[in-house]
Amino acid sequence: MIRVPMCPELTVERVLKQVQGHREIMRFLPDFTDNGKQYIEKDFLFAIVNTIDKNYFRESMAEIEMRRAKKTAQGEQGMIEIDRNLFGLLQQV
Repeated sequence: MIRVPMCPELTVERVLKQVQGHREIMRFLPDFTDNGKQYIEKDFLFAIVNTIDKNYFRESMAEIEMRRAKKTAQGEQGMIEIDRNLFGLLQQV
């Protein structure tokens, strides 16, 4: 059994988009050419991907961690810059 950490970036939809060009992986997944609803269990999809490409999830997790570290290193998030005059007005309230 494959163990992939819970990660919001690793969803069935995102993984499917990334592996759509990989013929060997797609060979084992349902054919959605009939415009049916695309439903694949996460465990099934992840097992197929991991069986065929042992490095997929390692590389994905490394990339996610790198992006998270970069975002954290950029400092405070959610801050905006406001004009001094507006700041002065806000202080008076």
